[in-house]
Amino acid sequence: MQMQEHVETMYHDEEQGLTNLLERIYTDGYYRTAYEVQKGVGIGYSLMKLDKASVEKVVRKPWAQDGANFSSRIWKSKADLVNKLHTDLTQAIILGKNPNTLTEGVAKRFDVSKSQASRLVNTEASFIYSASTRDSYKELGVEEYEILATLDNKTSEICQGMDGEHFPLSQYEIGITAPPFHP
Repeated sequence: MQMQEHVETMYHDEEQGLTNLLERIYTDGYYRTAYEVQKGVGIGYSLMKLDKASVEKVVRKPWAQDGANFSSRIWKSKADLVNKLHTDLTQAIILGKNPNTLTEGVAKRFDVSKSQASRLVNTEASFIYSASTRDSYKELGVEEYEILATLDNKTSEICQGMDGEHFPLSQYEIGITAPPFHP
């Protein structure tokens, strides 16, 4: 029970930290996009200040094909981890294993979770940044946008294929006509 409590506390803290990070990414992306558009056109526009409720709405909105957002993915990972801990602990007790064996198994599990968490954070951050870009474009009256991919040896075939594509803002759909196109 104590392990489950610690895991829940840890995941709650992780979720709150990610929420704060994604809210900052959205706000920064929104204003940065507005600045770049205004700089490019040479005309200043007045923008309404973003309100916290609007930012939270975008950050918490499920957007991926599986209908989940970062929070639900984190809590699914938590449930998996708690189940793994319970299973490993029960097996260790039944088999009379050294507790260090259990610790090594849990550490291994966290390494996997860290890489998954990294992919999760990067994908969610890209989604939030893309949503902020779309909202800023709408506020500024931008009618068309272009996909610009960094063309290097790390760029996926999907992103390479989208580089230079133009779309009307009305067709802005994250994952289809706007990044991120993949995790």
